[in-house]
This record gives sequence, structure tokens and C-alpha cells, in this order.
Amino acid sequence: MKLEHKVELIIGLAFLVAGIFLNQSAAVGLGIAATLSGIYRYIKYTDLPEHDERTKKLSGVAFGYTLLIVLFSVIILMLIDKFKILDLTVPLVLSIMGAAVLAIPFVLLQYFERKGDAE
Repeated sequence: MKLEHKVELIIGLAFLVAGIFLNQSAAVGLGIAATLSGIYRYIKYTDLPEHDERTKKLSGVAFGYTLLIVLFSVIILMLIDKFKILDLTVPLVLSIMGAAVLAIPFVLLQYFERKGDAE
């Protein structure tokens, strides 16, 4: 990572943290804007590895299966709530769904890469 990208990210994060602790919405906004700008410039102007067709195909299949698994998870959570099997709160459901959405694509992508191909 180039020094200018690092500096922009550090300044953005510093404004963000200072704005949060000092309760200043302008500093928070400036921090978010600077951080996102630094991330955008890092992605646009750095040489990232090229994706081949196989990687794109495996990623698409993994994210497609993730969508199905998340939808079935929502249905299961709705049935658990309807039949009062567990006492589900909003933070609990959001944490379950957030963990599922973040973890499942990476697990499936690793599985498909080891398998070799996705049908």
C-alpha cells in the first residue's frame, strides 16, 4: 500500500474515532468520507490480482448458495419464533443472520475451490 493511501486512511479513521468520542457529527462524516475515499483509491490505483473465469464462476455459485441458505435460515427462525421454541430477540436474530451472511460465502468458496469445480 502506498504511503499516501495509508496516510489518508489513518487521517480518516482518526477523524472518525475523534468524532465518535467527541460526539461531533461533522468529524464523523469527514472521517467516513476520508476513509471511503482512501479505500476507493487503494482499490482503483493498486495492482490487485486478476480474477479468472473459474474464480468468478465459483464466487457466483458460492454467493448463490449463500442466498438460499440465508433464506432457509430466515424461514427456520420464523418457525422457531412462531412455535415459541426459543425466545428470539431482535439483536439475537440480527447477530445470527449477520454471522451467517459473513461466514457462509467464505466457507462455500473454500469448499468449491478444493472440490475443483461447481456444477
